[in-house]
Amino acid sequence: MLGHAQRAQDLQKSGEIMTKLIRLTGVATTALAAAALVAGCGGGSAETTDHSGHSATAAETAAAAAKPAKDLALTAAELPAGITAVPVGQAQLQQSVDQLSGAANGATITPASCGSGTAVVDAAKNLNVSQLGMAVGTVGTGVASESVIAQKPDVAKLRDSYRGACKSVTAEMSVQGQKVRTQMETTVVSDAPKTPADDLVVIEQTATSQVAGQSTKQRSVVGIARVGSYAVSVVVMSMDSTPDRALFDKLLVASIDKVAKG
Repeated sequence: MLGHAQRAQDLQKSGEIMTKLIRLTGVATTALAAAALVAGCGGGSAETTDHSGHSATAAETAAAAAKPAKDLALTAAELPAGITAVPVGQAQLQQSVDQLSGAANGATITPASCGSGTAVVDAAKNLNVSQLGMAVGTVGTGVASESVIAQKPDVAKLRDSYRGACKSVTAEMSVQGQKVRTQMETTVVSDAPKTPADDLVVIEQTATSQVAGQSTKQRSVVGIARVGSYAVSVVVMSMDSTPDRALFDKLLVASIDKVAKG
């Protein structure tokens, strides 16, 4: 009996570690981990270029993003039907983001350039989650999440990375004292929905992780957009099937529309 109990505890711990690892590589798997999408995908720059080619300084970007990102995320009532909202406490969320960022900083990424090549904002910088707009909900056995932050992402760079060197990425790291290895396969989607975003990339990802002799697989569809002076990230993940693409499209359009309208 004690052996069975210990085994159950080991499996539970392995699952928790895998969940945290997958979050670090960009897949929303739990409510607490969902907001780490922005914190864990690393690397914006001090100068950005908008859709017209105008170069914007960091000061100009900050001035343009006059409305707090947290006020631009969808409310529970605004989430598309099929998503059950999950409230997430800021204190617990901040602790989770800090832990995940610490593990990510010690990770070995192959190819190494994909640590920054798939960057949304700088993972090396501490993120105060009070500055992050987010909505999280459950979808069957999976999760749907939205993150909004006042920073312009280089979507063209992301698109090129996912089509090229970062189409297949391996991450190895230590989480809670356990070695974890994740293989992430990414495909850029060509039929993204029409939105008022300045630039948008939609990708499908499959993440397979191994830890303590156990393996798990998550499939996700992810959208990353530049909307004015904001980055918008939307994820729908499934643990047992293909993610609901129609639901993802509705969530993505609703998210971008709200940010665009300010």
